[in-house]
Amino acid sequence: MKNQITIKVISKCNGMCRYCAQLPWRGANIGYEMTLSEIMDFVKYTVSSGYHFRMITITGGEPFLWPHLLKSCQLIQEANIAKDLRIITNAMTICKNNLDFLHELIDIIDVLTISRYGKLNSKNIAIIINKFSKSKKLQIYKVIGHYIPPAEPIGSCISCSCPFWSLMGSQVCVCQGMEPILLSLGKCPKDYPEFFSKIGPNYLDKFKSIKKAQSWCKLCITNREVRKHCKRFNNETQK
Repeated sequence: MKNQITIKVISKCNGMCRYCAQLPWRGANIGYEMTLSEIMDFVKYTVSSGYHFRMITITGGEPFLWPHLLKSCQLIQEANIAKDLRIITNAMTICKNNLDFLHELIDIIDVLTISRYGKLNSKNIAIIINKFSKSKKLQIYKVIGHYIPPAEPIGSCISCSCPFWSLMGSQVCVCQGMEPILLSLGKCPKDYPEFFSKIGPNYLDKFKSIKKAQSWCKLCITNREVRKHCKRFNNETQK
């Protein structure tokens, strides 16, 4: 059974990644921001349902543009509903003037994953490394390029074993890749209600009967077998 959940807290992003896998989702949800009350409901019903995640990942968009980031991390950690709490960021908002906020945040979370995009955020990352060089919570990945999703389903790919559910507002989706893939195909995720559950008592129980990979798994770049057939756009060609 899956044991991780991704929380998409905001659709806005300050990056310009040409082949971002979340572009269709962001385009369909312009102006979206998760509210603090929605985070509180998620925590409340996760506790009452007896769920405990191996990891909760906060992402977007760019989560550092979300005004409730610090408070939400505090609520999640205080509730002890996950082994690890992670934030994925491009760190482009980080500068010498807001290091106190980052210091407070790093004290709360377990992992800060930063995507390195060459010159686009090298100065921001240098500031963070200089301040937190001894922290074991930093993960910095060089993003050489973005995989370009295949135009047609990869028929030879194995069943997907993606460990992530996805939360947006008050709705949980069975898979973090489902919505952007369906939107990129011109389909409406709302036409697939069996793959969504509203936050409430035992909100994950609805998904227990869904055991096999779905059609979009053969288009999902988080599927390793799909990536073997994908081309990749080189970030270093971006100006």
